[in-house]
Amino acid sequence: MVGDETASRIDQARTADIDRVLLFVLPLLALLPPMVHAYATLKLPLGIHFWLLSSGIAALAVLLGSAVAWLSTKAQDRPWQILQAVLLGSVVLLIIDLSTYRFDESLLRARLPWTMGLWACLAAMFWLLRRQLPKILFVGALALLLSTVAPQIQLSFLAPAAEAGVADGMGKETPPVIYIVLDEMIGPEGIPRDIEGGENAYQAVRQLFAKHGFRLFGSAFSRHSLTVRSIPNTLNYDVDDNSWGMVLRHSNNDVVQSVLLEELALSKPLVVYQTKHINFCSSVPTRCETLQSYDAQGEWVTQLGLGPAETLFTLREALSGSLLARGGIHLLAVTLRLDLNKAVPEYFDVHAFPAWFDHFSDDVFRSEGNSNYFAHLLSPHAPYILDASCAPQEGWELPYNLDDQHLSDVALDDARARHYRAYFGQMSCLLGKLDAFLMRLADSPAFSDATIVLHGDHGSRISGGRFAETITERDLVDNHSTLYAIRAPEIEAAYDLRRVSVQQLTAEYFGNVSRPAADDLSVVIDSIREGNAVVRQMPKTQGETQLGGDMADWQSSHEHDESDRSGLPRVR
Repeated sequence: MVGDETASRIDQARTADIDRVLLFVLPLLALLPPMVHAYATLKLPLGIHFWLLSSGIAALAVLLGSAVAWLSTKAQDRPWQILQAVLLGSVVLLIIDLSTYRFDESLLRARLPWTMGLWACLAAMFWLLRRQLPKILFVGALALLLSTVAPQIQLSFLAPAAEAGVADGMGKETPPVIYIVLDEMIGPEGIPRDIEGGENAYQAVRQLFAKHGFRLFGSAFSRHSLTVRSIPNTLNYDVDDNSWGMVLRHSNNDVVQSVLLEELALSKPLVVYQTKHINFCSSVPTRCETLQSYDAQGEWVTQLGLGPAETLFTLREALSGSLLARGGIHLLAVTLRLDLNKAVPEYFDVHAFPAWFDHFSDDVFRSEGNSNYFAHLLSPHAPYILDASCAPQEGWELPYNLDDQHLSDVALDDARARHYRAYFGQMSCLLGKLDAFLMRLADSPAFSDATIVLHGDHGSRISGGRFAETITERDLVDNHSTLYAIRAPEIEAAYDLRRVSVQQLTAEYFGNVSRPAADDLSVVIDSIREGNAVVRQMPKTQGETQLGGDMADWQSSHEHDESDRSGLPRVR
């Protein structure tokens, strides 16, 4: 009999010890998973801020667990049991707060009686279930851990894009067209080779398009330095627009209407890749993929370019309804001396570019040539936060209209050179992505006869200014010189120094427009006076003025060869 009682007491003591251990680890298991899940869902980098924030929450969880476990030693004393139930109710409220983001300050002020009532109900329920409570709560916390932290089988940003398919009546035999606009991509002859990195950037552009058999127009330019005019005019074969201002041309309800896209949709399903800056998704495309340019929590905004302040800002906005998370993030920002109010960039296209371009590349490859593609990509567009390997760099700075800073000539040259050095790094990232993309297409027979167009919408715009009253010839080159490269079976690969606008080239290649007797070298420049635009002649680029030797002989002979031609080989 005595032995049975002793064994019973030993079992009770062992059970009590197990319960205390379960109660101790319960807050830790319950409070950390929501934070880890938030980082994983937002694809945020696990930097020092993550470990400090997680350590703070872990410390709070250990403190609560220790208190609850200690109170369980007072199991024979009813007031201590009630305090334990109340404390466990607080733990569950914190779990709800951190997991569902429901207890923001405004909600608490408006519904404080309801919150207190919930707290009281939880405490009462825990009191009634106090003998089985440790095991019940531990199983619940373990389930929360497994549901939030367990690796996902397939991340959404790696999921295959929907296939466009081939509609009935569309010719599968028609070679595909891949038309890509690279925002702010300067033309090779516009690259300032006197700036550090400029010569390498120039050679890299030349070599890339020579390697892949393109006809590269080294002296091409855009008639417009603003995207809202340049791209819509190009896609509508409009070579005469001399309008003024930030007005989206050829649009209906802020959606660009495009003759070229309509024509591409006639032969194959058309897939459009765009940003939130300009909408090309009219009724014409079969499918649209839109990068959420202004969403710091968008799936394509990975760890690229997100420093500690930007990461904590993004996390704070995502967990804005959680008092515990906001309090912890605020305390961490104060400790690290980070100003979260200045952390958020204006847009996230550059941060997302590497993953977004890979997504686009995979989509094109999976189509097996059964779809046409149009893409507007903000690369190498400012800010310059990617190096040549597409690795992120700190900082957010826009290089436009440097004369607004009232710099001296020397300071202006220094600022321009500094921005261009960063620009060349980001351009190298883009060129690397393009090279891999084109090599991948070259390995697929489905794209052997594809027409591929890559052109910019304007120059780098790393210039003193853009208004007619103060603009210089160097500014004109910085703002308007842009890339134009095309590859198609009927187009001879070459480095072509014809000085011609991208609007004219697309009209000739796609729009049944004959080459004019003399190329229009005009560019349209906004005046400071509202509604007034000034037409100027595009000056020679730095590269053109330095031509000599074999390059000069090449240019002279080819200008003579093409003097009798009324147009170019058309791809449609």
